[in-house]
Amino acid sequence: MIECSIIIPYYQRYDLLINCLNSFLNQTKKEDLEIIIVDDGSDIVRDKELEKYKKELNISYEYMHRDSTSGSPSRVRNKGFSLSKGRYIVFLDCDMIVPKDFVQQVIGFFEENSDISHILQIGFRNNLKASCNTAKLEEIKHQHYSVDIREKVLNYYKCNMQDLKTKWLLAWSHTMCMKRDTINKFGCFDEEFSGWGLEDTELAYRYDKQGGRILHNPKITAFHQWHKSSYLAKYTGDWRKNYEKFLKKYNNKEVKKLGELSYCLNEKEIVQSGISAMFLMVMYEEVVKVLHEENLV
Repeated sequence: MIECSIIIPYYQRYDLLINCLNSFLNQTKKEDLEIIIVDDGSDIVRDKELEKYKKELNISYEYMHRDSTSGSPSRVRNKGFSLSKGRYIVFLDCDMIVPKDFVQQVIGFFEENSDISHILQIGFRNNLKASCNTAKLEEIKHQHYSVDIREKVLNYYKCNMQDLKTKWLLAWSHTMCMKRDTINKFGCFDEEFSGWGLEDTELAYRYDKQGGRILHNPKITAFHQWHKSSYLAKYTGDWRKNYEKFLKKYNNKEVKKLGELSYCLNEKEIVQSGISAMFLMVMYEEVVKVLHEENLV
């Protein structure tokens, strides 16, 4: 029986994917594990090139041909979930490099919190400042990287993630873990959200409002590989469009305030974590606290 399913959405970044897969080769727990790579129509089909990994890892590769619905992270992740068999489901981006005890820590966290029925387990990421050609954390740790902006928010408040009113805003899909039962109860990613941004925020918001618990597991912090991105304007446009869908779906003061504050930031600050992004998170937390205190949510 498969205990844990790792679902990796992938498109065009084969070198990053290889580093990601290499970080699974020496996992302290590899038994009862499956890795499902869902390719959103890359120019080159990589199935044969991944054969060498199948000798050591239980890997499957699903290629989705490009069509009008391509480019939707929700669609690709949901496809991976439909193919999965594990009790625990991990959504992991292809540019992540995980610690060698990653799978063990994911499962252990659920077991340690077995008294909580439905958990959305979140891992943070450190952001590498330059490209790398290794998946060995002992080497990567000596490279220049920035600490996850969400760590700074938690340090600012001197609290755990679950203590924040706006914890769902800090739940990003690069490392998201749930039990299969939880997804069956609350649903997977909303495929109405297309392109970049907010499909993970909407899922976390939905889980939070329906009684799920959003918890941060510091033991599964991974490294995000640096890569070029030339789609800044597109990303911002996608975020704005998805925000309108988010607002239409919930249309409450909490969601409206997110839009009002985010429009204070420029394109670069929305896509890239910086001081302004931290300022937005802190200001938004304070605004939502007031809404709750005044019973306006």
